[in-house]
Amino acid sequence: MLFCICVVHFKDFEIAKEILMERDPWHQKCLGKKVRNFDEIEWNKVSHLVVKNGSLEKVFFLALVNSTLCLKKSSYFL
Repeated sequence: MLFCICVVHFKDFEIAKEILMERDPWHQKCLGKKVRNFDEIEWNKVSHLVVKNGSLEKVFFLALVNSTLCLKKSSYFL
C-alpha cells in the first residue's frame, strides 16, 4: 500500500480511491505511477519514514496476533 500512501501524500485522492478498490497489486502499482503532482525529491524525503513506520506497524500487528493466538491456545488447557 505504499502507492496509496504516496498518492495521499501528494493529495491525489481520486487515484488513492482507485488503488484501495483494486485488489491486484500489479494494477495498484500502475495506478500509483499515475499520481498527479508527484515530486520525486519530496517523495524521497518521506518515503523512508513511510517504510519504517509500515514495518513497525507490521511487527506490532504480528506480535499482537501471536499473543492472541497464544492466549487462545493456553485457554484450551483449562
